[in-house]
Amino acid sequence: MIATDPDGIIRLMNPIAEALTGWKMNEAIGKPLESIFKIISEGTNIKIENPVTKVLRDDMFYGLADHTVLITKEGMKRDVDIIGSAIKIDGNNIIGVVLIFYDITGRNRIDEIMKNI
Repeated sequence: MIATDPDGIIRLMNPIAEALTGWKMNEAIGKPLESIFKIISEGTNIKIENPVTKVLRDDMFYGLADHTVLITKEGMKRDVDIIGSAIKIDGNNIIGVVLIFYDITGRNRIDEIMKNI
């Protein structure tokens, strides 16, 4: 999980986000999300829309693109699913964005194996 302010500046990361991105929270705090959470579309390697922008436009989302890939600090690629939601107070005042993401690389490998059986 990564939480940002409305401008996409990282304010919080949990240990799983640290492990998946390769960035420690103390390194990431205060940096723009896109500098830490680099995501592309598998196959095309095209950069995917900033999740903060999508949340601010749509209020929440599940998934950004087919086959979303996270590029870690070390350059490893991990297949991920992402859920994003606005953090609100007083009804509609957005004070930030929360991203929940998880590694689905193993699941995708199993799916490919099953297709070839």
